[in-house]
Amino acid sequence: MNKTIYSTLTILFLFFSFSAFSQVVPQVVTGTCTDSAGSPIANNPVHIYSDTDPLGVWTSTDVNGVFMDSLGVTQGDTVTVMALDCDSVGWYYNYHAATGVMWDTIVSNFLNCGVTSVICNGSYTASVNGAVVTFTAQSSIPGATYLWDFGDGNTGSGSTVVHTYAASGYYWACVTGSNMSCTFHYCDTMVISNPSPQYSLGGQVSKNGNIDPGIQGTAFLLVPDSSGMGPWTALDATSLDSGFYLFTGVAPGDYHVIALLDPTDPDFGTYFPTYHFNSTTWSASNTITLSANSYQNAIDLQPTTGPSSGPSNIGGNVKDVGLVAPGTAIEDAQVQLFDQNGNELIFFMTDAQGAFDFPDLAYGSYLLRVEIAGVPSIAYSVTTSASANSVNLLFNVSANGVLLNMNDIIRLDQVKVYPNPVKDIMQIELPVDASSEVSYQLTTSHGQLLEHARMNVSRLGLDLSGYPSGIYYLEVMQNGNSMTFKIIRE
Repeated sequence: MNKTIYSTLTILFLFFSFSAFSQVVPQVVTGTCTDSAGSPIANNPVHIYSDTDPLGVWTSTDVNGVFMDSLGVTQGDTVTVMALDCDSVGWYYNYHAATGVMWDTIVSNFLNCGVTSVICNGSYTASVNGAVVTFTAQSSIPGATYLWDFGDGNTGSGSTVVHTYAASGYYWACVTGSNMSCTFHYCDTMVISNPSPQYSLGGQVSKNGNIDPGIQGTAFLLVPDSSGMGPWTALDATSLDSGFYLFTGVAPGDYHVIALLDPTDPDFGTYFPTYHFNSTTWSASNTITLSANSYQNAIDLQPTTGPSSGPSNIGGNVKDVGLVAPGTAIEDAQVQLFDQNGNELIFFMTDAQGAFDFPDLAYGSYLLRVEIAGVPSIAYSVTTSASANSVNLLFNVSANGVLLNMNDIIRLDQVKVYPNPVKDIMQIELPVDASSEVSYQLTTSHGQLLEHARMNVSRLGLDLSGYPSGIYYLEVMQNGNSMTFKIIRE
């Protein structure tokens, strides 16, 4: 049915008789529809509905422009009367008192009917998934704009909109589409049942075991990508209140939470951004499965220990090569610096140019890792010395992982790793001229460090029988250079 803009009369009833409380009684609604000259409009559709009877009744005017019908109401109901194609309405706010089960008649007269803009065709389709409805406007109006009324007090705009209803029930959802030449208005009833429940998720944030009521920080609610690839999405963020965070209106599901200090906090930079529960890497963070209100999701921010000071520095950039916006710098990526034993030292958040810098480092070997929630990453070995006191690196990030730019990796081409795939024992064979300064580290595909040691022999058998099947990374390092091998454990 083609519809143009409705004029709407909403009549609120205040009932004072307790004898009629919660009784469903018939309510009579009547009125007229006239044109701009005051002449009656015949066969004009009128829709009447109430909270008790959300589907309501459709009626139409007679030859005298008069309509009359009734529907069930209870005390406190709102009754809505809408007449098709009427520009203005005689507004009547009638406050009724019930006497027994006898109720006053609502009179609603509509004026200037049949003189609105040119009618054009249009409607919408609705895809209902629990409480979530995807509305899509259907029309052939060029350059049209669409305004939505979802029937629950909320509105929207656009040709396709997604709306979540907070409660079960019937909702009269409408769309108005228009351009410079014509307008259409279309409504339909949405039946919502069993919407997803909403819960609260919260917890306390401390600093290395110490409660600080004046803490200044932010907690982020993260959801993993459904495909299992790519960065996690931050659904919400909230400031810490006296050391607590709280997210409300959260649907059931699996989530992660990360907390970090704001730059205004006096301890900013001395505590790592930390996931629930007390992990500084996303791959080791605990999943929170929300099926009820949950307030015990504590996070203890992990402290930085800081490297020894000296005359060298390690810096560089983090670049998107296939993550979200290929070819752009990645801002706020966390770059972590470890010692060679895997102990966390300090972190740096990249700036708008994707740059990071660890200045004033003592000469030595470090492990460097880029932490982006949901993106696989491994730790790369970097060495500074008197002859190489400034190291500049480029990390390329895609949904598949974080890789050091190949130009920055000097391959140890003569290192042999076999067999691959491997079942139990994997052999690492070094060149004949390799010195005793060769070391290796084994990590999971998520960057978790499993083993790290020096090689004092030219061939080493590495026992992988205790690890589950999957993908691992073996990095062999010598004098600041490294070679990384992807290992498949059968």
